[in-house]
Amino acid sequence: MKFTETFKRILCTRAIDVAFLFSDTLETRVNETIPCYDEAVRFFSECVNSKVKIGIVSDYDCDGITAASQFCIVLKKFGVDFSVFFPDRHTEGYGLNERMIHIAHASKIELLICVDLGVSSIDCLQLAKKLGLKTIVIDHHRSDKLSPDIVIDHLILTSQLGSSEVKPLCASGLTFFFLRDFLANTNAFSELADELLELATVGTLCDMVPLVGLNRPLVKNGLRKLSNPINLGLRALMEIEGKSSLSQKDISFSIGPKINACGRLGDPALGVEILVCEDYRTAIELASQLSEINEKRKRLQKKGVEIALNKIKNSTTAPVIFHDEFELGVIGLIAQALVERFNLPSAVVARDLRGSLKGSARSPKHVDCFEALSHCQEVFAKYGGHRQAGGFSLKNSNLLPVFQKKWSEYCEGVLPDENIEYDCEIVPGDISHELVREINLLEPFGIGNSRPRFLFKDCSLINFKDNGNFGWGTLMFQSRNYRFFCYEAKLLDKIKRLKLANLVASIEEKEKYDFREIILNIKGIL
Repeated sequence: MKFTETFKRILCTRAIDVAFLFSDTLETRVNETIPCYDEAVRFFSECVNSKVKIGIVSDYDCDGITAASQFCIVLKKFGVDFSVFFPDRHTEGYGLNERMIHIAHASKIELLICVDLGVSSIDCLQLAKKLGLKTIVIDHHRSDKLSPDIVIDHLILTSQLGSSEVKPLCASGLTFFFLRDFLANTNAFSELADELLELATVGTLCDMVPLVGLNRPLVKNGLRKLSNPINLGLRALMEIEGKSSLSQKDISFSIGPKINACGRLGDPALGVEILVCEDYRTAIELASQLSEINEKRKRLQKKGVEIALNKIKNSTTAPVIFHDEFELGVIGLIAQALVERFNLPSAVVARDLRGSLKGSARSPKHVDCFEALSHCQEVFAKYGGHRQAGGFSLKNSNLLPVFQKKWSEYCEGVLPDENIEYDCEIVPGDISHELVREINLLEPFGIGNSRPRFLFKDCSLINFKDNGNFGWGTLMFQSRNYRFFCYEAKLLDKIKRLKLANLVASIEEKEKYDFREIILNIKGIL
């Protein structure tokens, strides 16, 4: 296939084979590298066929909710009695806990399936075994507590033990492959597989895992299905948003946050309820409830970000921020806002209903958040996470200053010199609609697979408009003009002060009146 020279340079820079552009198969076997995967699928099949009572324990975020919902849809289809449990964010925090184990045991549950949690809760898994509960854990978080015997004993399936293709999967993605393999020998495969893929795609996009390995074909295929979703809950959420189909942006910034909101502020069971709902009118009512909860989340998040920014003003070291007015359910979002503002690992701490201090941490791509938390583990009652995000509970409030010191020291030691990455330098004559179409072959874009960025030299600002949240205007370089967008206030201030600048930007298309216009989305200054 013939490509522009610029696109060939992108493929070369990223070491991408042309076959990658057109590969979207989901036939990769995940069992080949995950220990006891086949055994877990067989055992789950036996439990379903025997109609034993099954419990599902899930995290309260979109990844956990969509993973739990996939199991619910399958178990309902096969007429299995099941219950769903969540930890209480405001009193218990993240993770499997003894209360849920005892509830499951008292409810005569024989198989407990843990999704998006469990790999760090070995004591709880051992308690479950002692009480006669069998377990299957499907998780993607990192843990330093796993040994081969523990993995086999409790049927722990974690993508972190898989191949490079499997490792990026979140819990919802791994759940999809697990249930797909279970359904492969049943008559329900063709009926359920597409709906499960829809939910796995939503969970994957909202958990912000790298869109590489199996995540790329999963999301690529899932987005096709989401142009006209089967799942009634997703259709209802789409309707109240006034959407005729669901794009990657719609899921990440509209649908996903609504599902997440019930776990942040309300009852995460609402998220499962809407995604397994079989009555459209009920689904619409639930979608309206989730929308209201999400609006409250937005208000609390805005207030929290304002408090955090007022406390630190300008940050040159990795911040740790605590305030009694922070809402526990939005501290991860506040931490992410700080990362976007300062490009530094950030931790935000709040007090739970029992008075204990709990925190969420986020980091830019050049710092491993889990490693940073591991460096501070002596002050934590528990902690966990992955490369870009994590959570923790302090042993006691007096240890907050110790955590602040250790966090800052570690992050300062691993922060690289500031640099702005780009794929290649180009000139105005290289920009074309054909190039944009070629770039779009690399979709879906996200962590680990960003939209290509280019260096443009000697740009001058002709005019500028500021709407409060972002700026747009016209750039001129080498006698050609292009409209630009800039979504980072700090960066925009720099651009306005420069007569000439070397800019790093992505090339995108936007609808303008009755044609598609090429615009530059500015990412940095060199």
